[in-house]
Amino acid sequence: MDSLINLGITLISILVIAIFYYFFHALFFGIFNLIFGIKERKIWLTKSDFFYAILTLVIWMFSYLLVNLKSQVGWLEPKILHDNIFKVTIFSIIIFFAIDLIEYGIHFAYHKVSWLWKFHKVHHEPTSLNWPKAIRLSLFEAFTTSFIINCILLFFFGNNYLLIISIAFSIKRFYGLFLHSNTDLDYGFLSSFISSPRFHHWHHSISVKQPANLSNLFSIWDKIFGTFYGEGSEIPKEYGINPEEK
Repeated sequence: MDSLINLGITLISILVIAIFYYFFHALFFGIFNLIFGIKERKIWLTKSDFFYAILTLVIWMFSYLLVNLKSQVGWLEPKILHDNIFKVTIFSIIIFFAIDLIEYGIHFAYHKVSWLWKFHKVHHEPTSLNWPKAIRLSLFEAFTTSFIINCILLFFFGNNYLLIISIAFSIKRFYGLFLHSNTDLDYGFLSSFISSPRFHHWHHSISVKQPANLSNLFSIWDKIFGTFYGEGSEIPKEYGINPEEK
């Protein structure tokens, strides 16, 4: 009985945190949009945005809790990470780049593998972009991607560092919201190394055959693997799924 009560409290807490997280970003990007947003594109948050965003956030946190129960599955914890802070820092940077590459690979698979695309296309259905569209994901994609990443982090960092590293990746997730925001910010020549909002907006363009501009943070992966479309000279005019890919 107590375990059921604790489970209920945990699930309610996750939901409350997800809602708080959502409204914090809604406030931030609301102000951000007033300053940097594309004025002729007045994009309001919808009930659909809220539903998908909250659902994705809950699934992310739930997958984190599942992975954090590592004592029951016996994950290995490399002793190198317990030696000194210098090794932890260097290893963290390496893993950060590796995870970004893995996310690129997962994203590529969701576009190229037909049965995975059925789950991913919900992310590409909107005909306009704003920050919560970043977490408009199917339950399957939200859970599997988060679970895989958290498993990798746990395997290499163990519980001692998992929370700290997860916070770092929360910042990376914030950048994903920024990439979907209603803004036309570009980085010029730096776009060959770092994804910009305009760079990612072209990933959602109805006129660009996918996959293109798949990178979440480091656009160098698109350069290396031949999916680089670039920033273009302006932001796309139409968004959605290319008719050939439906």
